[in-house]
Amino acid sequence: MSIEVGSLDQNCRQMRINLDLLEEEREKTILLVAAYQQQLTSYYNKKAKIRQFRPRNLVLRKTFITSPRQGLKKMKPNWQGPYMISRSRGRGSYTLDTLEGKEIPRQWNAHHLRR
Repeated sequence: MSIEVGSLDQNCRQMRINLDLLEEEREKTILLVAAYQQQLTSYYNKKAKIRQFRPRNLVLRKTFITSPRQGLKKMKPNWQGPYMISRSRGRGSYTLDTLEGKEIPRQWNAHHLRR
């Protein structure tokens, strides 16, 4: 068994080579991550169904049951309505009115609405 002892110059040269290779590996990894994220984005965009509504469309809204007992919500309906879209607030947020024209106090996301 022999142990090689290198000089300080050889060690410095080898360290510079390793640092250069490290930068290349970093750049390769950054490119791979960007390609992966692009693939994920395109996959999501293929599967995503964007819901858009116009004012005066009739919609149902999802019921939010906040009762402490789990057994009560089994037989209740999942959707309430119909309601009318009064205006769009941007980014999939809508203000609802009842059919009589009374405004519902909060805004609703398109995810919680359906035609």
